[in-house]
Amino acid sequence: MEPPDSGDSVTTSSSGSTYERDRPYAEAMLRRLCLGAEIAGVYWSGFPDVLTLYIDDSLFPDKEARDRFSHYQNLRPGECWLMLEHKWAVLDAMPFADAEHEQAAADSLPEAITYSHLGELASLHDQSIVAIRLGIAVGHLMLQFDSGRCLFIHGDHGMYEAWEIRVTPTREHPDPEKRWLLVNIPGGEVAKWTPDDFDPNFDTEWQRPHE
Repeated sequence: MEPPDSGDSVTTSSSGSTYERDRPYAEAMLRRLCLGAEIAGVYWSGFPDVLTLYIDDSLFPDKEARDRFSHYQNLRPGECWLMLEHKWAVLDAMPFADAEHEQAAADSLPEAITYSHLGELASLHDQSIVAIRLGIAVGHLMLQFDSGRCLFIHGDHGMYEAWEIRVTPTREHPDPEKRWLLVNIPGGEVAKWTPDDFDPNFDTEWQRPHE
């Protein structure tokens, strides 16, 4: 599967919901942070049923993955940490980009995580993230791997955050103004922080089919 084709450049519209306006920018962030990377580790965060995934480039990528995602790997700002604070599951495939279909997948997620679910998550360890997007109407987070399977995180946790992804500060980027942080906030919307020089259209031309 090829990386998702965003088509036109990201623009900000004065119409529609806040989430509708923010989603293209947030998805550009997610592509910049995650495409071509893998889940390199899983950590318990000290809270019941909260997991933190360590996302980084593979130490031993195959040639196909290296060639397909070199654009993102060269621009990756650092190690990413994805915190899962609400229901999630590993699905056989990414749901269609349709609000009703996505919500049906969200409603089917297990209320409690078992060792079986953790085993399915662990099975994604050495697989590259080949597509990543947010839900059409609500901030469900979907990561698709090269096996076709999808890590689906519910994007509406009522009065609480459902997930967040951030980049670990580095010596090269200690300035808080350089931080990368995307948070699913109460109500299923997203809040985002990026460096001032981040261009959400950074990969538009790269994704277009070339003659």
